[in-house]
Amino acid sequence: MGRPTDETIEKIKRACELRVQGETWDRVANMLHREFPCRYASGEVCRNTLMAQHRALWQREYERARETYLDSVESEAVLTQRALMRDDDNRIRQMAAHSLLNHCRGLRAQKHEVTVGGTELFRAQFGNANLGDNDDNDDGDG
Repeated sequence: MGRPTDETIEKIKRACELRVQGETWDRVANMLHREFPCRYASGEVCRNTLMAQHRALWQREYERARETYLDSVESEAVLTQRALMRDDDNRIRQMAAHSLLNHCRGLRAQKHEVTVGGTELFRAQFGNANLGDNDDNDDGDG
C-alpha cells in the first residue's frame, strides 16, 4: 500500500486513541464519521481500512497512544495515592505511602535498566535465558 494521506494518518491517530481507551470498532467508526468527512459501513470496514492497510503506521501510532494513555492513568493514580496519604485513617495513609514508595522505586529502577523495551534487548545480548523465578519465561514456550 502506498503512503497514506494526511487525513488517513489523522484518522489512524484518532482511532488508536479511541481503541486504547477501550472503544469498540463500531464506536470508533461512528466517532470517526463525526470528526472526518468519511463513512465506514461498519467497525470491521474501519478496522480493515485503517489497521490492516497501514499496519506499520497503525502499530507505531497505537504504541504512542498506549504510552500516552498509560502515562495519564499513572498520573491520576499517583495523585490519588498522594491524596490518600493525607487520609484520617492511619492504615490508609500507610498503605498509600507504601504503594507510592514502591511506584517510585520502580521508576528509579527503570531509569537504570540495561534493557530497553522489555526483555528483547536482554535476549539479543545474552540469549534466551530464563528470566523468572520458575521454569517459565515470557516467550510462551513454557
